[in-house]
Amino acid sequence: MSSQSPRIVAFYSYKGGVGRSLALANTGVALAMRGYRVLLVDLDLEAPGLHDIHPFRNVGVPAAGGLLELLNLYMQDQSHVSSAPFPNWQLETYANPVWPNLASSDASSSIETGNGEVWLMPASGRVWRSTSGNDIDQGYEALLNAFKWADFYTQAGDEAWADFLSRITGKPGGYGFDFVLLDSRTGLSDPFYVALTMASDVVVVAGFNRQNIKGARNVLRQAVEPSFIAEYGKKRLHLVGSPAPDRDAEQWKRWESETVVSGLWPEFPGFLVKLPYFQEFALDERVVVDDKSKESLHQQRQYSELIGVLANAIDKPEGQEQSVGIAVPEPSNPFSLLRADYASIEELGHYFIDPGKELLRAMKMFKPVVMAGARGCGKTMLGRYFSFEREATELKERGIRATPASAPEYLGLYLRIDIDLLQIFNPPTEGERHLYNALFGQFFDLLVFRKALDALETFGGLAAWCGGQSEEAAAYTTLLREFGPHGKA
Repeated sequence: MSSQSPRIVAFYSYKGGVGRSLALANTGVALAMRGYRVLLVDLDLEAPGLHDIHPFRNVGVPAAGGLLELLNLYMQDQSHVSSAPFPNWQLETYANPVWPNLASSDASSSIETGNGEVWLMPASGRVWRSTSGNDIDQGYEALLNAFKWADFYTQAGDEAWADFLSRITGKPGGYGFDFVLLDSRTGLSDPFYVALTMASDVVVVAGFNRQNIKGARNVLRQAVEPSFIAEYGKKRLHLVGSPAPDRDAEQWKRWESETVVSGLWPEFPGFLVKLPYFQEFALDERVVVDDKSKESLHQQRQYSELIGVLANAIDKPEGQEQSVGIAVPEPSNPFSLLRADYASIEELGHYFIDPGKELLRAMKMFKPVVMAGARGCGKTMLGRYFSFEREATELKERGIRATPASAPEYLGLYLRIDIDLLQIFNPPTEGERHLYNALFGQFFDLLVFRKALDALETFGGLAAWCGGQSEEAAAYTTLLREFGPHGKA
């Protein structure tokens, strides 16, 4: 692979504190143990930390510069404007070899190098000074405050990245790296989009709380949109959960089910791996994948094995299947058809936008209509627009009494059902599905029955619709037979 362009992999997390940099460092060493040359680049300029992971922090003579100094060099040099080459910078000025000569294990006999090598380009050469416990060098703060990504792209632009990649490639005259791992910044920041510009693979690291899951969901959804692909290219996506608490298989299955059913991430693809949490990492971030000694902790060995799975996914030739699929699952519960997230794009356009008056036609036939769409797109507003409550409110504001004569042609029964309530209809076993389906059917019929009576009562009462009290009892009996418990009138 050294004769080809390096595979560029961006590591990203929507929120901090999930072990993204740690996963990147261990993945880099895991790839080097297979014989690859790997360059780690700290793009998190505002909160650099890749250099402070053990054993990287033990570098003897740190490089004078780092990524920030290199970016400024490209900005200062304008020779590319006249088609002249960029400055002939040396890698040793901006990066350091950090593995295997700084191998993390004390037992050198247990290290499996595979003849690979890892280099680290920190955010700046100045940040190495903070590894002893001191604050980040004030000169770095001034350097960072003066740097603007917009200025970089105006003065240097994509040509600078092209030159950077040509120098680190395995082609003649290059430094021969097989992989470049970019440690991107959290949130939807400039470094994130800069990383996307170059990367062929994106590793999204997410915790297991609501904010992390929502952030990862939004990024993965964005990455498969046609407009995104047109601008940044199609990416191979790898979803990693970290740090994973100690839970049994049944607890994890329940968590994933709730993530889907609650609507938080209906098309949740599952994690490629869930990197475990163990206390040693909370106290000291370190590379552990190269430690094959018998004394290594069980959780450490488990972490290393899962990093190996991630390295396998990254190491696959381009064009092979990505490890994250964004397919929408088929609904398996009786209430899932009420969920907007299971409707196709065609159904959204056909029913939600309602260009052919399908909503009105369905209401005329008394068919349930699903209001489908993402949060904030106007589902509730549209549903209420057709509801009898809105019609009654408008009549009241105009001083008109609500009667059968003043009622609209169609009375919309708008139902907004809490998805958490509907989870009780999720059968615990497949053999009980028919029973839970029947229970859900009765539950839904009763909701409609009650809503229908509310609508009729709002517009004059059931007797007014039936033509008198004598027909009211008959009408009520008919409704009860239609919507009441099975087998009873």
